Amino acid sequence: MHSFRKVTLALVTACALSSGVCQSAQSDIDAIERAYMNGQTQKLTALANHHQDYEQFLAQFRLSVAYSTHQQADKALEIVQGLITKLEAHTKKQPDDDEALTLLAYAYSYTISLDQTVDAAAYAQQSYAALTKAASLAPDNPRVHLVQGILQYHTPTAYGGSKEAAKKFLQDALENYNHDVNSGVYWGHGEAHIWLGLTYLDLGNQRHALEHFQSALALNPENGWAKYLVNINF
Repeated sequence: MHSFRKVTLALVTACALSSGVCQSAQSDIDAIERAYMNGQTQKLTALANHHQDYEQFLAQFRLSVAYSTHQQADKALEIVQGLITKLEAHTKKQPDDDEALTLLAYAYSYTISLDQTVDAAAYAQQSYAALTKAASLAPDNPRVHLVQGILQYHTPTAYGGSKEAAKKFLQDALENYNHDVNSGVYWGHGEAHIWLGLTYLDLGNQRHALEHFQSALALNPENGWAKYLVNINF
């Protein structure tokens, strides 16, 4: 069992002794996600500087994506490359940390979309290796299934990608998110709905696509990506 899950179990036990302690880790994650959804790069920077370990890693990943959304690809690439270096070092020291391995796999994959000069095949291989290990450590981790679905969605068919496989991974992610709310590292639920909606769009099923975009909005009415997808497609 990796360190973050040990921390989660310890926090759950501590709830019996001190109210509010068990919510501390999740409240940090929630703050990162709120800043990300609102495109607050300064807030994300402050959160990344304030936190350590997983919360810092997540804040930096979200910051990179936020800069990319703001058309600042160079800044986004600089941040995600630095994050990869940190995650690689962390997972060497803590090789059983499925959450960090999953985020590392996501960062590798994301870098391919940012940098046209990167060795895409090598990064894809590294992403797959990290994700395979994470899945072996925590087969019910919804974030593992989320990233597996995203990778399948983006991988060309000639290289083994499949929208049907992406759909299955994302459906599994959503099923496992139902049991993840109190994990202390709960994030990505809305993204799973969005990526499944995009997958359904590509498969020609607009009704199911709309249902999942609306489900993402039900989880967070301020989800700008979900709003945008509804507006341009329906």
